[in-house]
Amino acid sequence: MMRLINGLPSLLFVICLISCSNEKASSSSLKGIYGTDDRKDLYDLSIDPKMLHFSRSTGVVLGLPSLVKDSAKNTYNIQTTFFNQRIYETDDGKKLPLCDTVPFRDQPDAGECSGFLVEDDIFATAGHCVKDDDECLSMAVVFDYAYLAKDTEPTVDLSPNNVFFCKKLITRSFNFIGADYALFRLDRPTHREPLKLRAEGSVQIGDPMTVIGYPNGLPAKVAAGAIVRKNNRPEFFVVSSDTFAGNSGSAVINSSTGLVEGMIVRGDTDYVENADKTCMTLNICPEDGCNGEDVTRSTEIVTSLKKGSR
Repeated sequence: MMRLINGLPSLLFVICLISCSNEKASSSSLKGIYGTDDRKDLYDLSIDPKMLHFSRSTGVVLGLPSLVKDSAKNTYNIQTTFFNQRIYETDDGKKLPLCDTVPFRDQPDAGECSGFLVEDDIFATAGHCVKDDDECLSMAVVFDYAYLAKDTEPTVDLSPNNVFFCKKLITRSFNFIGADYALFRLDRPTHREPLKLRAEGSVQIGDPMTVIGYPNGLPAKVAAGAIVRKNNRPEFFVVSSDTFAGNSGSAVINSSTGLVEGMIVRGDTDYVENADKTCMTLNICPEDGCNGEDVTRSTEIVTSLKKGSR
């Protein structure tokens, strides 16, 4: 496992935020690439339109220190580093930068985790992203954290309509080899359409999946092309999705039905040393290789909601 070193000064957050991570270190934060890298920014015309619609109900989880209120403009700015500033430490103590070939390396990386709306004011993310009510109260959720145009000038002005805060942690489950999810109430209704979750039954081996989330804390990415690889555990199943640290809590959506089947919580290693051992590059696995990415089943989340989460 490679350890990320975050010792660089923060820069002003620069992204395109139009209506359309630095994930906490844990064994749950390992992800990887299977076959080709299928991640796409939201401006990519090849993205399924229904997935673009669903992306409006996904949000990135930030720590409150990342948000700066501009009272004069009634906007928020986000302070962050950029992905290409990250330094990784290898098991033998070497400190290496990202290789120039790593995709999206010039984008900002403000996010800690990913998540999505399950009700108008209830947000779902991974359990290892929020350990208790106090930590939840130190979090914000930002919607429309995305690039919708390749060369558009970015903005640092976030509308308050896109920024929400944790009001109360409703429920949490965290098991390294089982269910991993949390639900928390936002400070006010979002007036966005919650995603629809599978409430009963199960996925099948080979079912096509699309993941919407914030890999490495980057602006929203849609990653299609995944399939269900394993389906023998009651709390989670395994997919071949191109997901990374920061994707924990990402919605895993059935590409055929549009139902959320679960959320990303664990997976294979993100980055490995390149052949020259001079920088860190993508850990690329065969489509049917490595361990795959663990997905907490949406039925686990639905059960919690039915137990009187309101």
